[in-house]
Amino acid sequence: MNWKKIVHWTLLAVIIVYIVTGLGITEYRTVEPLTFGMLTKPLAFQIHYDLIIPFVLLLALHVALTLKDRKKR
Repeated sequence: MNWKKIVHWTLLAVIIVYIVTGLGITEYRTVEPLTFGMLTKPLAFQIHYDLIIPFVLLLALHVALTLKDRKKR
């Protein structure tokens, strides 16, 4: 597996976790029972807050790798 695929799949995972934790913050009465109490509102907020730097870095890498490939063509 090359770096491009690793970055793309990791970015996808981070986006999914970001969405789930965002729902865990706003719809905590629904998300908490669905996760069997593992994703509480404070935990969702902390994870959501901590994911911003990895998200921005992975997004920048994703864009850079995609633009690099387009310039080769």
